[in-house]
Order: sequence, then structure tokens, then C-alpha cells
Amino acid sequence: MPEKQVFIVVSTGQNVANLPPVLECADAGDCVLWIESGEARQKNWSAGAREVFARQGLANHPAAVEVADINDPVQVAERLRPVVAGFGEGHVFNLVANGGPKLTPIGMLNACRGLPSRLLYGNPQPAELWIFDGGMERAPEKRPYTRHRLDLPDILAAGGLVLLESALLPLDGGPIAIPSGYGRDAESTGRVHAQYHRYHQSAMDRQSPETSFDDMQALLQKRQLRGEAYEAWLKALAPLFQSGFSQGVKQPANAVPAGADIAKAWQKKPGFMAAVYQATCALAKAAARAKARGGASLDAPEIHLGQVFEQAVAARLLAHLQARPDLRSVIQSVWQNVKIAQAASPRTVAAEWDIVIVLDSGIVLSVECKSFSVEQKDWDARLLNLLRAGSQAKMLICGPLYTSFAEEPWFAAMHTLKERAGKDFLPFTLAGQPEAYRVADARGGNRHYACPSFESELARWLAGYVPKPADT
Repeated sequence: MPEKQVFIVVSTGQNVANLPPVLECADAGDCVLWIESGEARQKNWSAGAREVFARQGLANHPAAVEVADINDPVQVAERLRPVVAGFGEGHVFNLVANGGPKLTPIGMLNACRGLPSRLLYGNPQPAELWIFDGGMERAPEKRPYTRHRLDLPDILAAGGLVLLESALLPLDGGPIAIPSGYGRDAESTGRVHAQYHRYHQSAMDRQSPETSFDDMQALLQKRQLRGEAYEAWLKALAPLFQSGFSQGVKQPANAVPAGADIAKAWQKKPGFMAAVYQATCALAKAAARAKARGGASLDAPEIHLGQVFEQAVAARLLAHLQARPDLRSVIQSVWQNVKIAQAASPRTVAAEWDIVIVLDSGIVLSVECKSFSVEQKDWDARLLNLLRAGSQAKMLICGPLYTSFAEEPWFAAMHTLKERAGKDFLPFTLAGQPEAYRVADARGGNRHYACPSFESELARWLAGYVPKPADT
């Protein structure tokens, strides 16, 4: 009679890390036994992973091993030992070392001492499974993941998320079409960026730090100043209209002067004047933007740079992976335009990612495409959502860095984006462009910067996850 496998895993807020070792080794009908702390039970951390295991035909043990402190190996061993003994003969115990604190596996090993057991560890980089047979007296067997049972929907489910919208890119199929020569032809690519630079610079130059009342009145009369700022301004002024002293409203005979009425309203509602002031400032800024748009002499660019840039990045990334089977060997799938939601609110978009690479070890790599500029808070929000989706996740910022145009005024913004992203920057380059450029420093000299190609940097980034051959 063949032995049955029992996989012992720890419930934490990082249950994605438990999935790859189990799904690589388990067969239908095998059992998953959870170790849970009080916090894990209260927050139901293992719910998503349990669902994933069940869909793969595994049986979640009905009773979890409850411990007060999963970082206490003595307590873990005491609570776990009678449970594993209850399985009887004919079982092999797989102790998953991912997901819990560092001391937890010691308790698991002590609980299974003398029983057929092995320790499993999913190494993040390189992405491979380590198998310690019979304890940790011998060096582990290291092997790549081959069963390919874990993909983005399962990773999201383990974190309480669902996939709302996405495009699965063909790793073994044809190229992605780009609607223009952007990213391939240097001349047309440079022309697009020059046009964007002139357009935005013109709008900024026409924005006055102050907008006169006459300007605002003219925009209101032409119905060119509408929207959120306008509605907020009207809402803030509503108490004035309700008090009966606004223009065009007949005043009662005993009406107090407007100034006294405002002061009285302010005393009753301390936030009233602040709301009026803030709403009026916001309206003035909106008026300045509307004035700049109305007076700009340049037409808006014909193409949406952000969309075209993202498509160009996806096409080059896919083409490189198709040409590099060594890199593709650790990749489960590549996705574009990913939108996700909380499982509890499946109709509301909780996060969006441009390009997502899923490794067969369950690691999620995100490439966020930024063609012009980006606020730091946007980076932080996307990275936070990425980490919520997968405990072993990484984000790169991909931006254009066209060194052939280093002397053009619009190149400075590209260099600034590169410097802000630091080590997490992936340059999108043009074929045959210089591999270095220079930028003037504060002392009036020049500082030189290297710019390797997009393909070489992408390969360097992914190569760290590729397991080395067994004989090296």
C-alpha cells in the first residue's frame, strides 16, 4: 500500500510562501495540516490557501494545531506531536519551512522525530525547491519547479484577492502588435517625446500663479469652469445663501449686515470660513488650469504616450523571453493590464498593475511602466498592493532612457525618473543607442552615467531566479 503524504504548514499573513513547496510535491488526496496561532485564527489567514489546496484536490485537515506562540519551538512540538502520532503508520510528513518564524521548523522537526519525514523549503532566489530528507543531517536536494500548478489567480486567492481583468500574454506565441513605430524607430520616438514636451511646457508657461476675479468670472460665464472644484465651491458657499444675504435675494427689514452675519456663522461653525477659503483656493487653481487649456497654442499630442509606451515595453519583454528559453524556464506566465479586487468586494478595483511576471515558484514580479513622470505616493501604493498579493513580490519601474537624445530638453525628465527609481529602474532603450550619457552637475562639470540595454537589464534581473545546473 503506497504511503500517504501529510504536509504540515504554518498559518501566517504570508501564506503564499506555503503554496509552491506543497503543490510541487503533493498528489490528489494528500492531507494539509495547519499550525495556527490565536491571531491566525482570528484573522482567518489560511482561508485563501485552504481554498487553493482544495481546488488542487488536497484535503485540509479538519482540526488545526492550535498554539499560543508559533515562534516557541517547544510549544509547537508539544502541540503537534500527538496530532502526527494519530495518523498512524503509512504516512510521510512533509514539514514546510516557509511562512512561519525562524524557530517554528525546529518545533516541527522535534514533533516528527523518529517518523518518516522531510523538510521542504522554497528558496526564493534562485527559485528552486530544497528537500531535506530525514531531517537536516545531509545537504538538501535542490531542484527547479516542474509541475506548474501555481499561477496568478491562485496567488491572489491566497491573499484574499480576485482577478477582475487582465490579458495573458503568449510566452510561446507571436509578437504583440504596437500601433506605431514607437520604441522601434528612433526618429519617430524622439518626435513623440518632443511634441509632449512642447505641449506640457506651453501649458505650464501659460499658467499664472494668480487668477483674477475677471478671469474666473469670464470662465464661469462661458461654462468653461465646471467640475469637482466648482461644485465644492458652491457647496461651501451654501450657508451664505441660506442666511439670506446673497446677491439677488430680498433682505428682510431687520436683516443684520452681511459682515456681522458671516461672523455669527463663523462662531457657530468654526470650520465654515476654512471650508470657504479652501474651496475658493481650489477653484482659483482650477480656473488657472482652464485658462491655460483655453489659451494653449499647441494641439494635444495625437497618441496617448502612456498606453503606447506600455505596449512597446510588453512587446519587447515578450520577444526577449521568447528568444531566451533559459529565462523562460522559471516563468509560469506573463500578464498585462491587471486589475484586482478584494474577495469581500469583488466589483471594486483595489489595485492595478501594468505588466506582471509570475515565476513558477510563486514569486510575483511587477513591471510598472512610467513614460513621463510619477508621484512617489503612486509607487508606494502599487508596491503595497503588490506585497499584499504576494509575500515574495518585487516591483521595477520601467521608464524610457533614450541616450541618443541626451542633449534634448525633454531628456532631463527621463534622467530624473531613473535617479528617483534607483536600483529598481529598468531602462527602456532604443536599438543601437549609446550605452552611456552625461549630465551637467552642480559644479558646472559633467557626470557620466551608464545605460545598458533594456534586454540586458531584464535578463540580469531575471537571471538571479534561474537555478544553476546540478553539476556546478
